[in-house]
Amino acid sequence: MKIRHQPVLSKPIKAIDVAQLAGVSQSAVSRYFTAGASISEKTRVKVKAAADQLGYQPNAIARSLITSRSKIIAVVVGYFANPFYAQALDKLCRKLSARGYGVLIFETDGKDSEPQVEQMLAYRVDGVLLLSANLTSKLASRLGLNGIPTVLMNRRDLKGVNPSVVADNRKGACEIAKYLSSKGYKRFAFIAGLKNSSTNRDRQKGFTETLKALGHAPPVVVSGEYDPVLASAAVKTLFKNKSECPDALFVANDHMACAVLDTLRYHLKLKVPQDVAVVGFDDAPTASWLSYGLTTYSQPVNHMVDEAISLLVDRIAKPQQKFQTRTVPGELIIRTSA
Repeated sequence: MKIRHQPVLSKPIKAIDVAQLAGVSQSAVSRYFTAGASISEKTRVKVKAAADQLGYQPNAIARSLITSRSKIIAVVVGYFANPFYAQALDKLCRKLSARGYGVLIFETDGKDSEPQVEQMLAYRVDGVLLLSANLTSKLASRLGLNGIPTVLMNRRDLKGVNPSVVADNRKGACEIAKYLSSKGYKRFAFIAGLKNSSTNRDRQKGFTETLKALGHAPPVVVSGEYDPVLASAAVKTLFKNKSECPDALFVANDHMACAVLDTLRYHLKLKVPQDVAVVGFDDAPTASWLSYGLTTYSQPVNHMVDEAISLLVDRIAKPQQKFQTRTVPGELIIRTSA
């Protein structure tokens, strides 16, 4: 019978071990691993060589107890299926990592936010980014009450507690209305997102007000709730009465708009844009696919992510200061659907 010996685990390397090997003080090792700390070039080279030789990495948890900073950002997402949020999440993680932050990702529908809040408090996160239009302001307020710097992206905090980074939703909707009117369309419909979403409300208001100013009747409004299945069903309902069908649809986001295009073309056998024009909002990656060719208003993801990170880092550094919501301009991207 063979006896298998378990491998003996070596003791973790500590800062004092690096200091002894490098012939420097432990505080010098700490300064080397602290961004912005003062350290001579000679000492820096010694510490690096010793740390590399020993394979040393500073203990982030121990450091957080000393500095009261975990260097961890929580990103809360409520809608992974939307390609726009998947794209934004990817860029957020990459850019936060480049700044030296770790990222924890939480998924929530915003209805029962208590478990997520408790987890964020347990992890001692430095800040929170709320990345979705369907997250309630209650979650943002709860985080604020616990002293966690919070920034919303792609929606406003209705209670005004936390700053946001948003696209110019109202202006974008105005430009869409003007464009469709200039192309000769006369019967309009709006496939809405969630009623409690500031994003949806601003888009609907901008579209409706501009159509009225241009002398058009207000659009027929049906709810898609940012759900492609519901948006598809809403379009089928819209086109039941052939004599009163709209000839132009503004869909509250691209995720729904692509489903709307499929429904019009393959279920209702309509030609786009000859029978009906379709315009979305976001300029998600799928919008540019040849099979969709979706005309849409862009939300510049890179710019929004940069602004969101900048705003959150400023809030972490200056917790007592009030910050204003930042609006990022977009543009109308014209493709073949309208």
